[in-house]
Amino acid sequence: MKITEASLAKREKPKNIKKYDEWLFCKEFEKEFISVELSKLSNCYFSPNGSFLTRWFTRVPGYFNTGLTLKGSIVHGMKDIVSLAKTRRLIKLNNAIIVTNANSTNFFHWFFDVLPKLECIADPVFGFADFIVFVPSNHAAPYIYETLSAFGVQCFFQKDDEFVFFENCTVFPELAPTGNYIKSLIEKQRLRLIKFFRRKMDFNKAPKRVYITRKSAKYRRLTNEVLIFPVLKEYGFIIVDMDAMPFLDQVKLMFDADLLVSLHGAGLSHMLWMKSGGDVFEIRSKGDSHNNCYYSLSSDLGLNYWYSFANKLGNKSVQVSDHELDLENFLDVLKKIMSKI
Repeated sequence: MKITEASLAKREKPKNIKKYDEWLFCKEFEKEFISVELSKLSNCYFSPNGSFLTRWFTRVPGYFNTGLTLKGSIVHGMKDIVSLAKTRRLIKLNNAIIVTNANSTNFFHWFFDVLPKLECIADPVFGFADFIVFVPSNHAAPYIYETLSAFGVQCFFQKDDEFVFFENCTVFPELAPTGNYIKSLIEKQRLRLIKFFRRKMDFNKAPKRVYITRKSAKYRRLTNEVLIFPVLKEYGFIIVDMDAMPFLDQVKLMFDADLLVSLHGAGLSHMLWMKSGGDVFEIRSKGDSHNNCYYSLSSDLGLNYWYSFANKLGNKSVQVSDHELDLENFLDVLKKIMSKI
C-alpha cells in the first residue's frame, strides 16, 4: 500500500541569512521525497532489548537505520543475550504494525519520525482501524504514553520480560529522511496535539519568550551561556531546563510562546506548540551544514528561523562537544529579532 506520493519540499530561508552562510542551508532549500509504501514481514521477533529480528534471529534490515559499528553490534548482541535470559513470556501478536525505529526512544525522533506515521494510521482513509500499534518495551518515557493518547489508536505495550513473535506484521517505513518532514502531516500532527493537550491544561499564563538551557545535559552544553542571561531577562525571557521538568509542564510552558531560543538540541522540538508566525532562534555549531532539522521544521511549521553561531570545543563530534557562544553574533541577532517583535 502506498502511503505518500513523491513530493518536493520548499523552505523559507532563515530570516538573517547572509550570502556567505547559504552553503550551510542550501541543501534544504528544496528537498525531494520519494513515495513510501508499507512492507509486510512474517515470522519476526521483537526482543525486550529493542531488537527487531528476522526468523533467523538477524536484525531486520533498515530498522537500525543509522548503522552500528562492529563494537556497537557486539555490545548490542550481548544485551540481546542478557534480555533473552530475562525473558519469561513469549507473546504472539498478529495484525500488528511497527512504527518505531532504532532512534525513536529519543525525544526528537519520537515526535518527528514516529508521530507522523501515527497521523497516517489515525486517518480512516488508510483503513488501519483494526491494526495494533506495537510499542517496544524500551519506549517507556512519559511523553510517549502521553502523545499516543492523542491518536486514539490501539496499542500493544511490550513488557520488559516479553519476547514478542509476529507471524505477520506490517512495517511502516520512514516517511522522510530523518530531519525532514512531510509538511501536510506535520501540520495535522501539530493541530491534533495542540487540541488534545489544550483540553487538559490551563495555558492562560504561559510565557511568551523562552530560552532553553542545556546546563544539565550530558553533552553539548554552552559553557558561557550565563553571560547572556541578564540580557535575556531584560528582554522578558524565562530561562528553563526542560530536562528538569515533567513532560506536561514542558508543554504547558511552550503553549502560545512567540519566541524560542536554544542551542541545537531536542528542546527546540517544542516549537511544535507555537503558533505559526512565531520566531525560533537556534544557536548552531559554526561551520555545521549537516544538522538542519530545526531549520527545516521551523519552515514547515510556518515559523521564522534565525541563527547564530557557537564554537565547538575539543575534537569530538558536533553532537557531543560542548560549545562556546559567539556573544557578539548572538546579541546582534537577538537585537534584530526584538526590534521586529
